[in-house]
Amino acid sequence: MKKTKNIAFCAICAAIISVIMLLGYIPNLTYTVPAVAGLVLLVVLIEANLKYTIATYVVSAIISFFIAEIEVKILFILLFGVYPWLKSIIEKIKNIALSFVVKILYFNVSAAVFYVIITLLTGINLFGSDIKTTLFTVLFLIAANFVFLLYDFALTRLSTFYIIRLHGAVNKLLR
Repeated sequence: MKKTKNIAFCAICAAIISVIMLLGYIPNLTYTVPAVAGLVLLVVLIEANLKYTIATYVVSAIISFFIAEIEVKILFILLFGVYPWLKSIIEKIKNIALSFVVKILYFNVSAAVFYVIITLLTGINLFGSDIKTTLFTVLFLIAANFVFLLYDFALTRLSTFYIIRLHGAVNKLLR
C-alpha cells in the first residue's frame, strides 16, 4: 500500500477501535472489549507494517484514555493493545520455550501493573484482608494465565485465517 492509503487505513482502524472501546460501558464486557479491539491491530499489522501498527495503537490508546471505561482502557493500553504486535516480535525468538516464558512474563507484569493502577485509582485492594479474598484473587490470576494462553493461540489462528481468507479481498479494496 502507498503511504497515504496506509495512513487512511490506520485512521479507520483507530476509529473502529474507539467504537469497540465504547462497548466497555456494557456490563460484563470488561475483558472482552479490549481483547476484541486488539484484534483490529492484528489486521493493521498484516495489512501495513509494525510502524503503522504502533502508530495506530498510540492513537487508539490516547482516544481510549478519554472515552473508555477505566478498567477497559487500562487493559487495552497495558495488554490487549500492545500484545498483538508484541507477539510478532516475541515469536521471532527462535527458542520456543524462551518465547513462551517471555509471553507469560509480559502478561503477568501487565496484570501486576493493572492491579496497582486499579488499587491506586479505586482504593479497592483485590487481595483484601481475609484469606478468602486473597485465595480468590490468586486463583483468578492463575486462571487468567490460562485464558491468556488461549488468547495467544486464538491470535495465531485468527491471523492465519485472515491471511488465507481475507487478506486478498482487503488488499483489493485498499488498492
